[in-house]
Amino acid sequence: MNELIDTWMKNVKTYPPAEIFFEKYGKEAKAEERLKETCEEVYRFCFPENVKNPLGDLGASYRELEVAYIMGFDGMKPEYIKKVKDKFLEDAKFAVTALEALFKKDQILQQYYAPWKVKFADINSAVYDMTKDYV
Repeated sequence: MNELIDTWMKNVKTYPPAEIFFEKYGKEAKAEERLKETCEEVYRFCFPENVKNPLGDLGASYRELEVAYIMGFDGMKPEYIKKVKDKFLEDAKFAVTALEALFKKDQILQQYYAPWKVKFADINSAVYDMTKDYV
């Protein structure tokens, strides 16, 4: 689909404590527990009713955009493409904000996030480039 978005989505879906503390023991176990508690606010599976799930909603809207892209925008109604695009961008903006707030809470998380951090403006422009000829 788009390398920037695909890579970002792959990184977003990865649970940080599992990635950071893979095959580490001892002192790191205490830090891992602390980070698990911190990451729970964004990476948990179940959110209370009427509370937006940043990564769950993002994954669903990404999948819808991806399927539309794979099927080809040529034969689709511009209204549908716009709807799918706008939903993904709305969820991406919310997720970027939630992730930035989360990763600011701990130095280890900041170091983990820094190499793959993507600004919403970059995502927005990538989606625009993908859909500009069809909307």
